[in-house]
Amino acid sequence: MNVVKTLTISIAAYNVQDYIGKTLESLLKCKNASDLDVIVVNDGSSDETLRVAREFERLAPTIIRIVNKQNGGYGSTINTSIRLAQGVYYRLLDGDDWVDPVELDKLLVFLRECNADLVVTKYRTVYESTSTVQSLDWPYDGNALPIEDRLDYSFAMHMLTFKTAAIRSCIIEHPITEHANYTDTEFVLKTVSAVGTAALFDADVYQYRMGREGQSVSLESWLTNIGTACKISLVLAQYYEDNIAHTANISQEVKRWALRQCIGSSVNKCRLYMRRGMGRKEYEEMTKFLNTLKLESSEVYVETLACFPFVRRGKHSYMSFIINAAPLRLKTIMRQLMQD
Repeated sequence: MNVVKTLTISIAAYNVQDYIGKTLESLLKCKNASDLDVIVVNDGSSDETLRVAREFERLAPTIIRIVNKQNGGYGSTINTSIRLAQGVYYRLLDGDDWVDPVELDKLLVFLRECNADLVVTKYRTVYESTSTVQSLDWPYDGNALPIEDRLDYSFAMHMLTFKTAAIRSCIIEHPITEHANYTDTEFVLKTVSAVGTAALFDADVYQYRMGREGQSVSLESWLTNIGTACKISLVLAQYYEDNIAHTANISQEVKRWALRQCIGSSVNKCRLYMRRGMGRKEYEEMTKFLNTLKLESSEVYVETLACFPFVRRGKHSYMSFIINAAPLRLKTIMRQLMQD
């Protein structure tokens, strides 16, 4: 018999043997840990991640569940856990990050009385020697308002707690892309556009580890995996075109917000090509990406090009590429020199 919990926390765990213990320990330190449904999705780890997670499952079998599966990428962990979630609310946690137990307790108490489809909290970026709270310039008053009143900001995955029933069918019908990095933006686009109300609650729950060697969010990783990153931008554009832009029951405010997310994603990929180099190869690869983007959503394509100076009438050229790339390439070179 399934026991309804207040919050399901889905943990994507891939080769995080040195971190997953701290992640799970932080959850069990929560005074209301018994109200958590923690699903650790071991995504085909080749290290001792599964063994460490099993030890915590034995310590708290009514709180922690382990799903062991073949590697499918970050998106596959979401697709797996959303079907199994027993919590009224649902949120994500990476296997190398952790939570502040006191702040999580505050959130759990709030969620028990909350009826919003989405609850937005603060999070803390943590480096080796410093940390910074990331918050929105809004009143964290806990009031549930229409989502249209909360769309002045690009949400980060670390901020978001969703009512499970509000997003489950969306993710099941439109699964998050598997075997790919950078799918957190896809998760945000699909889920935020599916909810009706949102509340802001003042709690620094998520502790986001930064500066770890090999992290997919580093510039070096972005430049190396630009093909995968572009794939996700195309997924966003296609989803916007097929499921948001022309859907009658989605408000104009949500449509405009979703369009901004798609434009921002595509512009960032063009800038990555520019940061990688100023040669014909980079230009041709960017052009291939843009041509595919145009097929997925002409609206996103036109608005993406409009963000770059010296692009005339929606047409770009190698010369406009060089002009736009020069300052970005210089920044990349200077950054590399400072690291050497």
